[in-house]
Amino acid sequence: WVAKNQYKTLLEVDFKEGVFLGVGIDDMCGFIFTPALIEKVGLLDENFFPGYFEDNDYKRRIQLAKADVIHLPLFNTHDRSSTLNSSSKFKKKNQYTFQENYMYYVNKWGGKPGQEKYETPFNKGLPINYWAFNPARREELRW
Repeated sequence: WVAKNQYKTLLEVDFKEGVFLGVGIDDMCGFIFTPALIEKVGLLDENFFPGYFEDNDYKRRIQLAKADVIHLPLFNTHDRSSTLNSSSKFKKKNQYTFQENYMYYVNKWGGKPGQEKYETPFNKGLPINYWAFNPARREELRW
């Protein structure tokens, strides 16, 4: 949430090419992408499914693009992983998809978040916004 007294300030920011991230919010649970950022960095890689590591991937691409980031003083009140913790079935499936998404990230960037070695996806000289949707992977990871 943006505090009421910050609306005007946020709207007045002449910010054309980056991302707003909420300080105090886990990774990218709260963010606003500008159209110019999407043009430069691309869309979220949909091969990270159903979630986890898509935010790390996007942050890596933002870093490589040298795009601006504005941190907003936000807070969150969600109960971390309450849906996952509500079901042993969800927990088990999440353990599998979390690990698969982690391995996809490592293969894509040559290391875990913060220890990446590749400057381009899969170290193949591809543009940073490259990803090719893999429907077989999506089906394999579907809950």
